[in-house]
Amino acid sequence: MKTIAVALTLATISTAQAVPATSTGRITFSGAIVEDACRVNQQEKQMQVTCLSGPAQTTETLNLQQLAKQSPLRLASSQVSYRWIDPRHTMAVITISHE
Repeated sequence: MKTIAVALTLATISTAQAVPATSTGRITFSGAIVEDACRVNQQEKQMQVTCLSGPAQTTETLNLQQLAKQSPLRLASSQVSYRWIDPRHTMAVITISHE
């Protein structure tokens, strides 16, 4: 199962400042990537998700406001979940799990 996280900015944050990374880490990968990740085309109020599964391709359009209320949603070959990451509900993480 492949998982993709997409961070969304739902409101403009004018005073955001980048914080430099102060630590490092190590990621070890074992295995093989056999299919490309889903492609995501995000617009202001909707998101289009295109996933490949062998020779077949599926494209579905999600309403982001509906996803925020009814998370998780099941697509043809994926599951999409939505989680706010700040108390003011201006940023969220969308996770797409593709089988």
